[in-house]
Amino acid sequence: MLPLVTLLLSLAGPCACTPGELCTWKGTGYTGSHIEAPQPGDVARSIMNKSVDPAEFSGTVILADGTTRSRTFCLNPGEGQSDTGEFTITRVAVRSAPCSLV
Repeated sequence: MLPLVTLLLSLAGPCACTPGELCTWKGTGYTGSHIEAPQPGDVARSIMNKSVDPAEFSGTVILADGTTRSRTFCLNPGEGQSDTGEFTITRVAVRSAPCSLV
């Protein structure tokens, strides 16, 4: 079993957001091909693989109800990059630009 790292992330400095795309969990944003969004208060476990963009991770998110979603996560400035993580979703917003452009 992979160890879990609790990500204690700041709400400061989230991705720029506009209507139309999914974004932000407790300082971490995401985009993805799925329309379904986790709800604030859910606990999500992520098994992540580094993507080409240095500001992003891509990988699988397992929500509290066991539902699995593939996502690309936008990392805010100063956030750590971990292979595994567990965190609480505090809000769901929307994003307009790729992480590297924010």
